[in-house]
Amino acid sequence: MNVLNVVIPYVLLIAFLMLVQYYLVGESRYYLIKSSIIMELILFAILVPYFIYRANIQNKNHMLIVYLPVLMSFLTLTSIGYTKTPLLEIRSLYRDYNSISKPNYYDEDISKIIPLAVNEKLHDYNLIVLHADNNGNLYSHAQISRWVNAMGVADSSNPSCFYNAFNELAYTSNSVDKDNKMIKYIKECSNQQMHKNNDYYIITDSNSVNILQNKIDKIDNIKYIF
Repeated sequence: MNVLNVVIPYVLLIAFLMLVQYYLVGESRYYLIKSSIIMELILFAILVPYFIYRANIQNKNHMLIVYLPVLMSFLTLTSIGYTKTPLLEIRSLYRDYNSISKPNYYDEDISKIIPLAVNEKLHDYNLIVLHADNNGNLYSHAQISRWVNAMGVADSSNPSCFYNAFNELAYTSNSVDKDNKMIKYIKECSNQQMHKNNDYYIITDSNSVNILQNKIDKIDNIKYIF
C-alpha cells in the first residue's frame, strides 16, 4: 500500500480538527493535540526505516549517512525527547491495556458524564468531578473535569472560574483551606451558571454525596450525580 494512502487522510483529519477547533473555540484542544502526537509517531515510524533503507542501497552517498543521524535526532527531540515520561498522555488514554493504574472512581465518573454529554447538558464549564475521602477531604482525578469541560464552547469567565477549582484539586495538598477554597469556587461557578439558566453538575459517588451536601450550602441549580 502506498504510504501516502495512510498519511494523507490523517493529515486531512488533523487539518479538519484544527479548522473546527479554531473556528468554534479559538484554540487547539485535546483531540487535536493528541491526534497531532499520533501523526508525529506515524511519520517517525515511516521516515526512519525509509532513510535507513536509502542509506543501505546508496552506501556511496556519504552525505545521506551524515544527514541520517541528524534527522533522527531532530525527530526524537521534537516528538518525545523533551519529556521525562514519553507518550504518557497517549498511554493514559488506554489504561485497560497498559500498566497505568486508574484513579478511584475513574470508570464510574466517566460513565456518569457520558449521558450528560449525549443529552447536551454540558455547557460553559458547568461540571466538576468531586469526591470525599474517609476524613472528609475533597479530591478527584482533576483531569476528567478538565477534559470534559474543554470540549465545549465557553465565554471567558467560566474557564477562569473552573480553573481556580482545578488548580486546587490538581496542585494542592489536602487541608481545610483547600476544601474552603473549593467550596467557594464551586459556589461561584454555580452562580455563573444560574445566570445562564444552566444546571451545575457535581459528579460524585454515593459515599461522598452526603459529605458534599453538608459542606456546600443548598443551591437550586447544583445537581449531584452519584
